[in-house]
Amino acid sequence: MKDLHNLPTKHKEFNAMKKALSEKQKKQNEKFLNLMNRFMYRYRMAKAFQTIVAVDVEKRTVDGYACGMKLFMAYSAYDEIRAAERILLKLDRNKTHKYKNEILAERIRSNERMKDLLLETIAVEEDGLRVMLKKFYANKNNEIMIFASSLRHSFVHGDFTTARSGLTNKREIQTINDVTEVVLKISDEIFSEIIN
Repeated sequence: MKDLHNLPTKHKEFNAMKKALSEKQKKQNEKFLNLMNRFMYRYRMAKAFQTIVAVDVEKRTVDGYACGMKLFMAYSAYDEIRAAERILLKLDRNKTHKYKNEILAERIRSNERMKDLLLETIAVEEDGLRVMLKKFYANKNNEIMIFASSLRHSFVHGDFTTARSGLTNKREIQTINDVTEVVLKISDEIFSEIIN
């Protein structure tokens, strides 16, 4: 039996909806349905993920990489649900979702090493990510998803290390875990809106 723990809130409704579709409807909506399926299981993996195992590596290093990995997995689920949303809403590009939180933004900004890492390495002007990140660090916005996107970019493209990012203590790691929860929350809300 499949373990349904950690799946998005409306996973049962999605499966019932999918089951009710005719074969023709399934074929017509194949890309959308595949995105929704991938989202559910990427979401579950991100929710369930706790750590990585690395022999002979210091615990704080493992913990720093693990929180980066969890954010990466959550963001990959977010990317899938955004792609499904784009198809459903017939948009030209993925929608950007905002989440402002002054307290969490201040906690993020207090990590000077992370700030230096991201501002030095996020050179991509794609969608103005670097511009928005500079505004975030200049206290001109409290947009958490800009930071999440930037950290994901740094983690995936190899600039990230735990020491360079300042993720060597429980407080900083918890901040990133809280950012990951924001990404998962937004993803689950988008999924629920699509199902509704």
